[in-house]
Amino acid sequence: MQLIFVLLGNLFGAFIELVGRKGLISGATIVAFLAVTAAFIVCMKQFIAIIAATILMPAWLSAFLGMFVPSNAVGCVSAILSAKTCKAAYRFAMRKINALNTAA
Repeated sequence: MQLIFVLLGNLFGAFIELVGRKGLISGATIVAFLAVTAAFIVCMKQFIAIIAATILMPAWLSAFLGMFVPSNAVGCVSAILSAKTCKAAYRFAMRKINALNTAA
């Protein structure tokens, strides 16, 4: 009879350990996902704010370039490149999080 109680206790302990470990890994994955997503959002907002604040062009240059290129072309190209950089960093971080989650 004692052997049955010992076996049941060990099985219950192993089950709790497995569920607890998976729960902690899942929780850590969710927290890491939220942190990376928040960093991505802040990164994009800062890039847009910096680009909007630093693009100043003299009137004569704007008039000349306005015939060939839109006045906000530099800002558009900068925003596109910055967004691609942030997206690449975000995807890299998410791949690392997924790799850590599937390794456990």
